[in-house]
Amino acid sequence: MKKIFSIVLLFLVFSQSSYARRVYVRKANIVNPTASDSTFTTIAAGLSSSYLTNGDTVIIYEGTYPEKINFRHTGTFKKLVIGSQYLIDGDKSHIAKTIIDASDISQTNEWDDAIIANYTSTSNPNDVQVVGITLTSAKRFGLYMYGGIVKACIFKDNGTGYGYNFMWVNNTIIDSCTFENNKSGNLIVAQSYNGWNAHAKTIIKNSVFKNNLQNTNSDGGLIFFGYSQDVFVQNSLFYKNAGGNIFTFGGEGGNTGTSAVNNDSAFISNCLVYNNKATVGMFKTWERRDGGIFYFINNIIDKNDGSASFSGTEYFNYRGGENSYTYGFFNNYIPLDMSRAKQNNLSSSSNYYARNNYDASNKIIFKDSANGDYHLADSSYGFSLGIDTLKLDTVFVVAQKDFDGVSRPSPVGSKIDLGPFENSNAVAVPILTKATAGNGKVYLNWKVNQSTYDSILVYRSTDSLGTNYDKIGAKVKPETVVTTVSGQINNEVNYIDLGTYGNSRYYLSKARKSWTNSRSSAKADGADLIVFESKAEFDFVMNEARKTTQESMWIGLYQKDKLNEPKGNWVWVNGMDISAGYTINFGINYGEPNNAGDTEDYAEAWKDGMNDGVDSWGRYYLVEIDKNGDNSSVDFTDTTAANGIRYYYKLKSKITSGDQLSGFGNTKGAKPNAGYPLPTNIVLSNAGRMVKVKWTNPTTDKKGTGTYKLFGGLDSTSLKFLSNISDRDSSYIDSNRIIGKTYYYKLKSIDADGVESEFTKAYGVVITSYLYVAKTGKETAFGSSDDPFSTINDAITASLGGDTVILKRGSYSFAETQRFNKNIVVGSNYIASKDTVDIKETIISSAAGIGNVFSGTSVNKTLIGLTFQNNKDGVFNFDNVVVDRCYFIQNGSVTNKTGRFISFSG
Repeated sequence: MKKIFSIVLLFLVFSQSSYARRVYVRKANIVNPTASDSTFTTIAAGLSSSYLTNGDTVIIYEGTYPEKINFRHTGTFKKLVIGSQYLIDGDKSHIAKTIIDASDISQTNEWDDAIIANYTSTSNPNDVQVVGITLTSAKRFGLYMYGGIVKACIFKDNGTGYGYNFMWVNNTIIDSCTFENNKSGNLIVAQSYNGWNAHAKTIIKNSVFKNNLQNTNSDGGLIFFGYSQDVFVQNSLFYKNAGGNIFTFGGEGGNTGTSAVNNDSAFISNCLVYNNKATVGMFKTWERRDGGIFYFINNIIDKNDGSASFSGTEYFNYRGGENSYTYGFFNNYIPLDMSRAKQNNLSSSSNYYARNNYDASNKIIFKDSANGDYHLADSSYGFSLGIDTLKLDTVFVVAQKDFDGVSRPSPVGSKIDLGPFENSNAVAVPILTKATAGNGKVYLNWKVNQSTYDSILVYRSTDSLGTNYDKIGAKVKPETVVTTVSGQINNEVNYIDLGTYGNSRYYLSKARKSWTNSRSSAKADGADLIVFESKAEFDFVMNEARKTTQESMWIGLYQKDKLNEPKGNWVWVNGMDISAGYTINFGINYGEPNNAGDTEDYAEAWKDGMNDGVDSWGRYYLVEIDKNGDNSSVDFTDTTAANGIRYYYKLKSKITSGDQLSGFGNTKGAKPNAGYPLPTNIVLSNAGRMVKVKWTNPTTDKKGTGTYKLFGGLDSTSLKFLSNISDRDSSYIDSNRIIGKTYYYKLKSIDADGVESEFTKAYGVVITSYLYVAKTGKETAFGSSDDPFSTINDAITASLGGDTVILKRGSYSFAETQRFNKNIVVGSNYIASKDTVDIKETIISSAAGIGNVFSGTSVNKTLIGLTFQNNKDGVFNFDNVVVDRCYFIQNGSVTNKTGRFISFSG
C-alpha cells in the first residue's frame, strides 16, 4: 500500500487569453465593448445566450444578482469562465461588490438547487472556472463542483441550519477564497458523489476560514474528506471557527500494486489552525476500508478548544477501529505531545509517524492577530523549521509558493517557514531588551525566540535615525539556550494569566490534575505552585481565579510527614513551614485540616480558606513565577564606548551555513558616564530565615540623586533583581529564606541618568533559624548574633514557627504572664557551640517563680541547654515540651515542701 511519488509539478494556471469571446452581464449601460461581444442585464440571460460556446468568458459587472450560476443552464454543459471584473483588471475591490444574493432562492434538492453548480464530470479543472464573486444568504446548498476552479471568491453569511452540506467538490481547485460567518453541517465535502466515482484530486489553498459555525452535535467539519479523493489543503488560515471539527477525515484504501494510486489521502500543509472552539481533526475512518493516508506538515496549530464539540477533544480524535490507516505529523507547531503513546483510541494496526513537531513552549508571534494579520513577526519562532517539499504523484504536497505568492523558501538557501506565510528572514530577529549605560561601557541584553541561530551580531551608531550602523562585535550562541522569558511561564497556552502582584505573576491551569502532577507540570513550565505570604496576596489571586472557576484549586502547601496529624508539619513548596506564610483560615472556620480518611496531605484553596485534600483529586492549580526580568547577567559588553556620547545599538541573528543573516531588530540607546559611586563595607547577617544586607554609603556631593539595585539568590553567578533602594538607606532585609541554603547578594549603583556601575562582589551567608537574645541587646534589634534582642519575649514575638531563640550568656528574667505561644526552640548558645559553659552561664530566674510559663498554649516547645536557678516558688509545669540538657539549681522555698517541684503533662 503506497502512493506514487514523483518530482513533476502539475501547474494549473488560469489564463484568460485562451477564451475567444466574452459575454457581459451588467445592470446598466448595455453597450457592447466590441462588436463581437454581447451584453445582458441578468446572469440567466447571459448564460442562455446563443453566442456562448465552449471556451468563452462571462464577465459579471458590480451589482447584486438574485440568481444561480449553472454551467448547464440551458440543459447543455458548456466550458466557461464566469467571474467579476476582477478577471479584466485584477482589482480585488470588484469581488465584494459583485454579489450573488440567494436569500429568495428556494433550495429543496441538493443535486439540482446549488447556487453555483457544475454537475458535469470535468477532467480538466481549467475548463470550468468561477472567479472573483461573492455568494451570500444561501439557505442550504452553496456550490457543487464536479471538476473546476473556484478562485478569489467570498462565501459569507450563508446557511440557516446544520443539516446541509454547503459545498460538494470533486477534482476541484479552491484558491484564494474567503469563507466567513457560514453555518452548515459540513462546509466543504471533498468526495465522489451521485455516481461520480473516479478517483480525483481536490486542492484547497491560500484561503481563509473564519467565524464559521458547525453543529456541535455532529461529527461534521469545515472540510470533510470523503472517499475517492486525494485532497491537499495548503497555505490556508482557520481561525475563530466554532463547533464540530476543522477537519473530518474519511477515506478508503487497501489497494496494492498499480492500484495503490486509488488509496485516499489528505495532506494539510503550511496552514494556520488557531483560536478555534472546535476539534482540529476527527478521523472518521471506520466509515470506509482501511488504507487511507493523512498527513499534517509545517502547520501552526495552537489555542484551539474543542471541549464543546461533538468530538469533545481539543486537537485529534481517532475512531479507526482495526483499520490500517497511516497518520503522519511532521514539523508542526502544536501544543501537545504527539508521540504515539499519547494518542487516545489510535488503532494498534495503524501506521503512525510523528517527527520534529515543536511544542508551544516556544514563542510564536504574529504581526497583528487582533486584526487578522497572521504573518510571523520578525522576532517570532517558526523560521526555517518546515520540511522539504514532498511530491505526491504529480502534485507538490507543500506548495512552492506561500499565501502571498512568495516563492519557497525565502530567502533562497534557507528552509521553509511554518504556517501560510514565508518571512524574508531565515532566522528570528533578536530582540534587544536592555542597553544599560556604565562607566565607559554599555551593557546589552537580548532574547531570541528561536535557537536555530549560531551567533548574534552587534551593531552601533551615534545616529538613531541613520543607516550607518557599524558591526562592533558578536557573541556565539551558548551551548545551552534557555528560551524561558523571566516573568512568563512556558506553555502559556495551558494557563490563564491572572496578572501580577508584588514581584510575582500568577497563572491558573486550564487542566485538572493531581497535586503531585500539578506541581510537576508547574516546575516543568519554569514556575511552582503558589505560596501565599499575605492576606492581600491571597485576596488578589483568589479574586482573579474566581472569575474563571468557583472550584477549589491546588496550592503549594503539603504535609511533610504525618507525625502530628492533622495540623502538624505543613510546609510550603519553597521550604517554609506554614507559619512562615499566610495562614489562611486553615482549621479556623471550617474545621480544617481534618485528615479525613487519613490520606489528606495536600492543601487546596477553598472558599475563603484552605482544605486538606487527597493527592489523586483532580483540581485546577495555581502557579506563581517571578515577574522580574532583571538579573545580573549581561549578554554583551561594549567596552569601546566613551563617556558622554549616546550610542544606539541594533542586532542581527546569523546562521553560519550559507552566511544567512536576519534583518535588524529594534533599537536601544545608552549614554555612558562616570556614574554614581558604589557602597562599601558590605556585611550580611542572618536571623530567623531572614538576611540583613548592610553597607556604608559613599561620600559624594550627589547624595539623594542615586539608587542602588540589590540582587540575590542561590547561584552567585546568576542573581535575580530584588529591589531598588534609596542611596540614603544603608540596609535591606530579605525574608522567607530556606534554612540550610547559602544565599548570595551583590549591589550596583545607578545615577540620575540611569548609568549603572559595575557590580560589587557577591557575598554569601548560610541561612539558619536562629534569633539571638543578649543582655546588651536592643528592643528594636534585627535578631542576628551581632544585633540581638534584649528580651526573650521580643525574640519570641519576632520568631516564626520552627525558629530557634538562642540566649547568649547572662541572667534573664521570665515572668508568669509570658507564655510560649509558638512551636519554637529556646536554648543557650550551647546549641551552636556545644560548650557546656554556655549552659551554666545562661540562667533564667524569676523572683515570683516561673509556674505555668511553659504550659497551657497547646504548642510544641523545646528547651535546650538552659539553667533554671533561684526561682523562688519553684514550680515548673511543663505541657507539650521537650527539656534537654537543662540545669535546675536552687529553686523553690521552704513554703512548698509538700508540693511538686516539676509537673509534666502532654
